[in-house]
Amino acid sequence: GQCDISFPQMITSIVGRKGLVELTMRYNAHINNECSLVHDPINKVWRLYPPPAVMPAPATAIPTESALVPRATHAPVVLARPSMNRVRRVETKVKRPMNCFMLYRKEKHAETVLANPGTNNVGISTIIGNMWKHESP
Repeated sequence: GQCDISFPQMITSIVGRKGLVELTMRYNAHINNECSLVHDPINKVWRLYPPPAVMPAPATAIPTESALVPRATHAPVVLARPSMNRVRRVETKVKRPMNCFMLYRKEKHAETVLANPGTNNVGISTIIGNMWKHESP
């Protein structure tokens, strides 16, 4: 199986060498061990290999540039899904009061539904709107 993490040229051109080293440091912290960052010029990728003790077999590509990145000294980085980090806001906003039509619709809705069985909410709203339009001021 594949044991390395490959970073194609499109990614490495964006994050740069510093970004690759940072990714390697974070991976080191995550696995709590040292890994190798190796450039593979044939496939135009950078490969991040776990420590030799973790790899089942030696790498087949012969790298031209290699860097052993030291173990990170910070705590492991744990990336959670954004939905897990959401904090509910305390409801401090005062609700907007209902206007005259909203109050009228609320009062007339139940009786209009009973008088018009099988009519959907769009139809009920249309009927109540027409009733409102024909009310005397």
